[in-house]
Amino acid sequence: MKSIRIFASLIVVLLFAGLLNAQTVQSGTFKADKSTTGYSLDNGSGSRSVLLTIKFDKPFANKPQVMAAVTMIDGAKEANVRFDVKTEIVTPEEVQLNIKTWGDTKIFQIGGTWIAIDPTPVASAPVAEKKAKKAKK
Repeated sequence: MKSIRIFASLIVVLLFAGLLNAQTVQSGTFKADKSTTGYSLDNGSGSRSVLLTIKFDKPFANKPQVMAAVTMIDGAKEANVRFDVKTEIVTPEEVQLNIKTWGDTKIFQIGGTWIAIDPTPVASAPVAEKKAKKAKK
C-alpha cells in the first residue's frame, strides 16, 4: 500500500513538473527567398533588408528571449556574401527577424534555426515534490 502511495505521489510530481515546464522553450526553422513578401536581397545594391515574422505555436506567458542562427545561404559567386540577422520585435506571440545585406551582395535564399526561451524561472522537481507532500498533509 505504501509503494502505491509513493508511486502515485511520484506521478503527481512528474505531472506537476511537466505542467510548470510546458511551453517554456520553442524552436523551429526559417527561410526567406524571392517568394517572401518584400524580399529584395537578390537584386540591387546598397543596404537591403527583409522582415520575416515567426509566430510561436503557442504564446509564451512572458516575452521570450530569442536567438536565430543562419544554417543555409545561397549567394551570388561574383560578390562577397554579407548578411546580418537580428531579432527586431519580440512578443509572447511572435518574433520578427530582420535579415539584411549590403554592398553588391546578392542572396537568393537564406535560412536557419531559431530558439525561444521564456526566461521566467520555473519550479524545480524537488520544489514541486515538497509542495505535493505539503498538499497531502
